[in-house]
Amino acid sequence: MFGSWWRSKAVSHGLVAMFAMGSWISVNSLWVELPVVVNVLPEGWNLPAYLSVLIAFGNLGPVVVTITHHCAPGLLNERLLIHCLGSCVPATLASALTLIV
Repeated sequence: MFGSWWRSKAVSHGLVAMFAMGSWISVNSLWVELPVVVNVLPEGWNLPAYLSVLIAFGNLGPVVVTITHHCAPGLLNERLLIHCLGSCVPATLASALTLIV
């Protein structure tokens, strides 16, 4: 159905770049709205510190996956990793949010 252009690396790189831009737009919009939000939330101005730490931890995952693919190709089972993160992260976030509040 699709031509060979759809399977090219340039299209893959472009789609990944658009996905990354979408996530950074949402993060940046949160920083823009921060002066309005901190006056309402109980965390106050501690919220930017929490966000900075969470964003920094969010950058560790892709770095670890990239290093694992480079140093030990074929060792990482991405399907299993995604399922484990999908089941562990919501519980961890819920417990972290109860500690903050």
